[in-house]
Amino acid sequence: MSTHLIVGPTGSGKSYRLQQLIAQAATEEATTTWAITPRSELAAADRRATPDGAEQMLNHALAIVDQRNAALRDARQRTHQPTAAEPRIRLLIDEAEHLLRRETAAEQLYSLVTTGRPAAVETVVAVADLRLSTWPLALRDHYLAGTVTSLRGNRTVPGHQALADVTQD
Repeated sequence: MSTHLIVGPTGSGKSYRLQQLIAQAATEEATTTWAITPRSELAAADRRATPDGAEQMLNHALAIVDQRNAALRDARQRTHQPTAAEPRIRLLIDEAEHLLRRETAAEQLYSLVTTGRPAAVETVVAVADLRLSTWPLALRDHYLAGTVTSLRGNRTVPGHQALADVTQD
């Protein structure tokens, strides 16, 4: 999982699915969870930020990606091997619409999405809205190309099907 998009209407269980991912990560060796959320539902994450602190958290994640990617280049390796000291980071963003409307945060997220995989930094975004008025096109397309869970029927679907699901409303 490098990118994962969870899409569904309000009340469909997006936050619950993120809670499940936090619980799953707790059982995985060398994985830490960071969460950006407007509410306290993701309290079990190892690090949390509100939307007001999102840009700072994204900056921190980008600094780690830059450091790890430089080390990979120096060592002529392709991917970071997570350890207890340098774990995989799973960044979960609940109600991401608030973040996507902020140009700096959206640019930071796009940088993470495009450079984070070799550095073992994954992003999981939960949204109700896939309209372009909310999403920068390149970022939305990148997420639609990854793993997509549509919470209409709680199934994993191809990105184009998730887009069709939410635009039917």
